[in-house]
Amino acid sequence: MVDAAFSDTLIGSVLAEFGVATFDGARRLDSASPNASFWITAGDQHYLLRCCRRDPRLERLRCLSDVQQTLSRLGVPVPRSYAARSGELIVGRAGLLWQCDEFIAGESYDYANLRHTVEAARCLGAIHACAGQIRPASYCGYDQSIELWWKAPERLLDATWRIAAGCAERADLWRDAWSRFAAFAGLVREWLPWSVYTTLPTLWTHGDFHGLNMKYRGDRLVAIFDFEFADLRPRAYDVAFALLMLARQGRGGYVLRPDRIRCFMQRYQATTAPLAPAERQSIPAMMLISQLPDYGYLMTLARHKGAAEVDRAVQYWLSVLSAIEAQREMLPGCLDVG
Repeated sequence: MVDAAFSDTLIGSVLAEFGVATFDGARRLDSASPNASFWITAGDQHYLLRCCRRDPRLERLRCLSDVQQTLSRLGVPVPRSYAARSGELIVGRAGLLWQCDEFIAGESYDYANLRHTVEAARCLGAIHACAGQIRPASYCGYDQSIELWWKAPERLLDATWRIAAGCAERADLWRDAWSRFAAFAGLVREWLPWSVYTTLPTLWTHGDFHGLNMKYRGDRLVAIFDFEFADLRPRAYDVAFALLMLARQGRGGYVLRPDRIRCFMQRYQATTAPLAPAERQSIPAMMLISQLPDYGYLMTLARHKGAAEVDRAVQYWLSVLSAIEAQREMLPGCLDVG
């Protein structure tokens, strides 16, 4: 038995649809995501089987498959997706949607290795350089557009408040958290006015470019995973999130290293069309946006992982937002790389 929700029988029936008749083992991979991912061993073959619970819209999953496969064809190190016997890349079983990808072994991002930082910047630049060639058969965007933090912040906060408060034992603690989120949402609009935001170039972005979504062999990045957050948005968002995740001193904290920011920016700027001044200036606000509440994520987390995980997510977001605000004055000098 894999776990209470995912039996060997269920896993086997899904794999059979992808042409894998028997398997030797299914190891559940640890993740903060509500999705469930399994490392499948079948003889000398290995697969990554994913149950898509975070956003189970079939049209969304097909759109993301098109994005992923286009990047793979263009030489970006993205795992191949396997087609089912029906020819589809998505399979429905037990009321759930599944995807089967190539499993690529490697090491996780090493914060102490400057070459890993530079290589990540090169690959993010490669994704953005290819973005104009990504044309899904049918566009279906991420279910929480970042534009809502300008257009309807109260609506987003109310939606996430209802989810979190429904899980909370101490409503007063949640009220304090949401007042702080409202203040950070106000900083977004202060640091990046809507009139400036609308001028920023928009293209296909990964949306979740952090160290656990990539694998290295030596100093070479060989696999970029998890395009669940991919969408059309300003590329400065991708750069901001990547800097927040990859230029810090190490996992578990968010003290950013100016030298790593500069190295990342220099390599990124050399790989694709350089960020314009307005794009670079938007990065602190984009960092904030990346850590404001995601109502779809919270809703699925509450359903599949419970109140403790919802509380952990909220406290995590607040701690990172505070770290970003504390370092805002340092960022412009590091980002000013032509």
